[in-house]
Amino acid sequence: MQETRSIVVVIIKVNHHPSVEQFLPPNNWIGTTLLADLLAAKMQEAGCQPQLIGYSGPLNDLVVSFSVSNRLAALSAVKTTLESRFLLVYFRIYYLCESEGVLRSFLNPGEVLFLNDYLTEINRRTPDILAFLEKNIALVQPPTKPE
Repeated sequence: MQETRSIVVVIIKVNHHPSVEQFLPPNNWIGTTLLADLLAAKMQEAGCQPQLIGYSGPLNDLVVSFSVSNRLAALSAVKTTLESRFLLVYFRIYYLCESEGVLRSFLNPGEVLFLNDYLTEINRRTPDILAFLEKNIALVQPPTKPE
């Protein structure tokens, strides 16, 4: 029997401001790699068996996606990790709600990111993530935004 896995997505979008750039400078690609590795390590410690799907963008404009075996434990590990480093204010943490075809916010349950918007952005940045999602997520027709 195939193991059920969930998709966890972490997004950061920092507007350029001198007070923020001191900690999250533009074009910080090494920060992207370090953060992705740190989040994977923390989710592994939580027993979530994370698999990095991919990431794109420098640290101040980052999208990183993981496949995990335990969605709630992974989301909690990510939240705790970002909180302990005073970074939570800059991040959005989502999980894929397959039945609805949207990414739901972990911290703000009413907030959704429509899958079409997410896939468009990811395809623009990193086609490998789009290929993984299309292969591993059985979505017949993602919903469209309400008019």
